Amino acid sequence: MQANDNILELLREKGAEAARGASRAVILQPGAIGDCVLTLPLAGFMKASLGLGGIDILGHTEYISILPGRTCVDGIRSIDSIDLHRLFAETKTFDLADGDPLINVFADYTWIVTFLGEPNSNFEQNLIFTANCSHSAEVMTLSMKPPETFGAHLTDFYTQQFIDQSGLPLKAH
Repeated sequence: MQANDNILELLREKGAEAARGASRAVILQPGAIGDCVLTLPLAGFMKASLGLGGIDILGHTEYISILPGRTCVDGIRSIDSIDLHRLFAETKTFDLADGDPLINVFADYTWIVTFLGEPNSNFEQNLIFTANCSHSAEVMTLSMKPPETFGAHLTDFYTQQFIDQSGLPLKAH
């Protein structure tokens, strides 16, 4: 009977590993090329620490098109091809119909990190609502600018914000 227990445990572990590998994340980065490059350590940290199967950047294609195949970024999406402006509407008036294209934009992602909007803003609340229309997703808004008292590199600030907001026992490398 013990051999059967070991096989079942191995199957559970492999299933959990496969589920983690199927999990994907997206970072909404509306900045220029420098901002996008400074986001790469965060993307790498997320991919490694969360065991993600892939990570995408949603941004301006003229700045992010070089990332897949050269960095930890697996895919890109054009920020200009999506009606993200709708997410800035007042939360009480924001609504989505069944099959709304915004739902499909975020349907593949378990983790969504945005540099658009502010924490607890209409944008963040509407993004959370949109993502959770199709599945359960973690959504967090990061600040692009650290407080004056932050003495480390900007990339460390991004990673630390993610760690703090994730609620997971993660440690920066």
